[in-house]
Formats: sequence, structure tokens, C-alpha cells
Amino acid sequence: MVPESTIGTHSSTIHDVARAAGVDKSTVSRVLNGAGSVAPDTRERIWTAARALHYRPSVAAQALRRSSSATLGLAVSSMTSGPTAEFLSGVQRAACLNSRSVIIADLDSDERDRPAFTFPVDAVVGWGALTPEQRSRLRAESRDALMIGECAVTELCGGQEEHMASMAAFRSLVRLGHQRIALIEEHPDGGQVREAALRDALQESPLSALGQTEVIRITESNSVAAAEAVSKLLESRWVSAIAVGAASLGPAILGAIAESELQVGTDLSVVLFGDSEWARAYRPQISVVAHDVATDGRLAATRALHPDADLATFEVGRHWEFVQRGSFGAPRFLPSC
Repeated sequence: MVPESTIGTHSSTIHDVARAAGVDKSTVSRVLNGAGSVAPDTRERIWTAARALHYRPSVAAQALRRSSSATLGLAVSSMTSGPTAEFLSGVQRAACLNSRSVIIADLDSDERDRPAFTFPVDAVVGWGALTPEQRSRLRAESRDALMIGECAVTELCGGQEEHMASMAAFRSLVRLGHQRIALIEEHPDGGQVREAALRDALQESPLSALGQTEVIRITESNSVAAAEAVSKLLESRWVSAIAVGAASLGPAILGAIAESELQVGTDLSVVLFGDSEWARAYRPQISVVAHDVATDGRLAATRALHPDADLATFEVGRHWEFVQRGSFGAPRFLPSC
């Protein structure tokens, strides 16, 4: 029986748990740390006492025992963007479940000749539109640094959900009659799942066998360059739809479309990967392939802290979802066959 005078205290020690359970401290330590063999009834009695006493292990003490800093490093670019905040919330949740704190490094504002993290960290996650220089810098500081770009956690949980949602978006465009579609990405090595889904959807078009379908891929790491590339594309060749692989590039690309005197939803259809308030506020509202960025953060942090863990059963729920809005319409002009 746990003494009533001790129930509900929040500063209980391992000694309090041992006294309440009627065992020695070493036995309590083995049970709470999952080490050694202890009789089932004794183990249950210890856990009952620990829960009743609201016992919380010392993260600092655990870190010392396992030669760990008890911290996860999160290096980001675009610190103020909405997706970054969502990603951070997921990272924080996973870190708490693993008894870790989170240290954030803003790579856009840090001095390049200094380490991203002043204090030691157990693992590093890089997030956002990281430049090659930033990626190299993080890998130099942490050999096992995990680089995650926006909408790019596919390698952690498989691309099935992303591919299905992407196919739903591109099939909708193909059914409307779109034959040449541009895909805008921020990294040369990103968007493979989206590009494969686009090619698969166009392959289903009857005009594919006649050579009338085409994927135009554009890769630019910043919004200014992406807008310029889209402006040149709209001047030089015929396209009827644009898919934007990174939400951060969306506003600039929509600006380039407006400067070309084209109307979204009428002259040009647009789909954005990653939902946002401005995508819903834009008129017409932008069709999106939305995904749960907080889940990305949880998954990335879990993989960074446990690189050998099997995440095949990780419950992501509705991680990806196609939402069609007013930015889709039939192309006004079709090329002659």
C-alpha cells in the first residue's frame, strides 16, 4: 500500500518509490530502466508506486549515465514560415516522448564560420529549403544528420500516400484536358514521387500515344528564381497547368502568372503541394495536395533519435490528401494533334 502522505507529490525520488514498494533502490532502478530480471509481481508493485507518487526520472541523470546530451538539434531555414512551426511541433512531441529537449538553429541568420549548435546534441534534423552549403555544414557537424525538405519525408514512411494523393490531383487535370504540365521543385533531388505520379497520370491520357503529353520540370531553390523561370516558360512555350512542389514558392509563382496576364482557373490551372491560409484566401482558391507537416516532424525526430527503428507501423493517419478548389479548369486552348 502506498502511504497516503506521499501520494500526489511531484518531487518524489527513487528512494520514495523504493520505500512505498517495499524494495531496495537498485531493484527500482532496474525496473524503471528496463534492465535486469525482476519478478512480475514486484515489477507491477514498483510501477504502481511510481505512478501513484507521480515519479519522473531525472533527464539530466539519465543523460549522464548513457553519455548523452539529452538534446535533439533542429536546423531550419525560413524560420518564420507556417510549415516550419508545424514541423517543430511534431519534433517537440517526439522529443518529449524520448526524454529529449530540442535546440533550434536558424541557418539563415547564423554565422557560417561557427557551428550551428553551440552545445552537443544527440542527433540533428535539417528542415526546409536548405542550400547545398547548409546541408554540407550540418553533415560536417553530425555524420548522421537527417536532411528533410518541405514535403519530403517520403523516404521515412514510404511514398504510397503521397503518390496516391498526387495521382488524384494529376488525374483530375488530365480528365479536364490538360496535356502539358509544369512541375516546379526546389531541389534537384526532390519530388521524385510527384514527378512519377504526374507521368503516370499523363500516360493514361489517350493523347499520350500521339506524343501530345509532356512534363516540364523546373528546379529553383528560391522564390525569385522560380518566378523568373515560370515567366520565361509562359512566354516561350505552351503549358496549361502548373504544379508547385513547395508551398514556399507558391506566392511568387502566382505573382509571375498574374504578371503574364493569365487568369488562374481559366487560362492556367494550378495545384500546390502543401496547404496554407493564403492558398485558401486566394481567389480563386488554390487546389492543393495537403499533408500533415506535424506528422513529418514526429517521424523525422523519431528516425533521427532511433536510426535503426522500424517505422513501418508508424501511424500517420491521413498524411496526404488532395483537395480540389477553384484553381482547376479546362484548358482554353488545346494544341493541334
